[in-house]
Amino acid sequence: MSTTWRDRQIEERARFEFLLRLYQVSRSDPQVVVHAGDIGRALGLSPVQTFSVVEFLADREYVEYLGAGPRVRVAPRGIRYIEWEAGSRRTVR
Repeated sequence: MSTTWRDRQIEERARFEFLLRLYQVSRSDPQVVVHAGDIGRALGLSPVQTFSVVEFLADREYVEYLGAGPRVRVAPRGIRYIEWEAGSRRTVR
């Protein structure tokens, strides 16, 4: 992913995959805090890419960014997106 990271479709897909993995790991519980680096590594993202994904998702209120680590948790809007709005698109724009 490193050479083509700037490709918009790859970024959008990485955001979706990150949000989906967070949703799964937390069992859709917005109180469960997860280390974003663990999810990023599992998806093959670099630390810079992981931070970019977290920042994007947090800005749009799909995840809550809790600081150092970075630690994150899925936000109610992120749960709603995964369960109802993502459809077959499987991206986050």
